[in-house]
Amino acid sequence: METRSMPVQGVIAGIITPFTAKGSVAWEQLQAETELLSRSLVDGLCVGSFMSETEGATPDEMFRLCKAVSGQAKKPAVAMISPDSQQEASELVQAVDTGGAKAVIVAQPHYLCQPSLKGLVGMFAALREETRLPLVLSNCQRTAMITVEIMRHLVKEKVIDGILVGGDGAHVMVDLLCLHLDVPVFSGIEDLHYVGLLMGAQGVISDLAAIFPGEVAAMYRAHCDGKHDDARSHHERLVRLWRALEHPSEQRARVRSALITRGRNVGRPRSPYNVDEAGFIAEVRSALEREGSVS
Repeated sequence: METRSMPVQGVIAGIITPFTAKGSVAWEQLQAETELLSRSLVDGLCVGSFMSETEGATPDEMFRLCKAVSGQAKKPAVAMISPDSQQEASELVQAVDTGGAKAVIVAQPHYLCQPSLKGLVGMFAALREETRLPLVLSNCQRTAMITVEIMRHLVKEKVIDGILVGGDGAHVMVDLLCLHLDVPVFSGIEDLHYVGLLMGAQGVISDLAAIFPGEVAAMYRAHCDGKHDDARSHHERLVRLWRALEHPSEQRARVRSALITRGRNVGRPRSPYNVDEAGFIAEVRSALEREGSVS
């Protein structure tokens, strides 16, 4: 098996799926978000990322989301899936492939019961028989991070074409990048994107980039141009903004509050994450105002 080239590197913005008051997809607003991000300086878009609230989505739902985004986007669109079994992974991969995704980012099943190395190799090898798209391992589950040795073996067996490290994977990313594997590594740790780039990550897959696409893209371009004082300045500003958004239970609502503050009506999170915003909406707005990020 040959390694497949990723269609996009750099900054990939994870689209925050807009919802109606009843929790269904707001398709017109999804089109508006896709257009806005396509006009921005990000390099690609991701359907199904961390804050997209697509966990548990059916293959048909992922197909419709990918079709809507890929048909509208002027930049490559990839998809992230979180299956609980080989069968579900197969159905989701086929759905996003048919929907127009240019690569698939696949989380390992299941965080409550981790598969063995042999099981992971078998799953990804089977998926490669079902799609010609590049397959990227998503290693972002805080409570079940895949070890560096297992990732090295998956690359050696040529069953994955890239790796996304998120969650609590700062030390994992350090050790992984020291191996200089022959596949791209992406940062999914919002407050460590710049650090990851300095260590050798070839891009970021970021919900923060969906909220502040210009700022994340400016940090990435300054890094690529060797303008590290500028890159660090953007990084520090993004960290201050992220601190107002990250929260163990309110993060999804805070992220959407930030988007709404910026004039982008993506609606509230789906239940049970649609928490009362009264306690933090002013805090989020204040943080954005301090950084000059209110539209």
